[in-house]
Amino acid sequence: MKSLLIFLFGFLCLSELAFSQFDANYSKKPIDQANNEPVPIYLNFSGGFDNHAGLLGIGFSVPIYDLLGIRAGIGIGAWGLKYNAGLRLSDLSRNGWGFGLGYSYCPGIDELNLTLTDDSGDTRFVDLALLPCGSLNLSANYHWVLSDQNVFYLETGYAIKSSNSNIYRVNNNNSLTAEEEGFLEFIRPGGIIIALGFQVAL
Repeated sequence: MKSLLIFLFGFLCLSELAFSQFDANYSKKPIDQANNEPVPIYLNFSGGFDNHAGLLGIGFSVPIYDLLGIRAGIGIGAWGLKYNAGLRLSDLSRNGWGFGLGYSYCPGIDELNLTLTDDSGDTRFVDLALLPCGSLNLSANYHWVLSDQNVFYLETGYAIKSSNSNIYRVNNNNSLTAEEEGFLEFIRPGGIIIALGFQVAL
């Protein structure tokens, strides 16, 4: 736990350093003072692969201080519902780069009834449960400020899979093939982030 906290603190420090390198006009004043206008709360709509809030999600971004804000959301993905909370470092008053750090959690699906076909052509009924799992999300994004402070952004990065190796349970007497297990490993939360989003200023 201590090493994780040190890692997260280091990531935020590096993000702030990188932001200052990208933007020569970076200021440590609160953003509302630097731009003479209040910082809005945003309603977020986003989607993509390993997106923080699933294939399709909704959430909020709330400013804290300077360029730092809290981002939280809920959505739906291949593993069922997906919850997210994290931090975002970006100046949403103008076009530019931003960085994100967060954790996504999927409670899984208790019962998923599937009819599968193996290599020999035989079919079998599988009562499958997808178990809870999550990911630590490290991301960078580029955003464009549109009219009325609304924002469109593209995001990429990497979602580090949680350490639990047991990600499913078969509730009846059948079992999964190696290929089917590999497919579940592929669709579980974690991997390369490719996402886009639209933020509406409230």
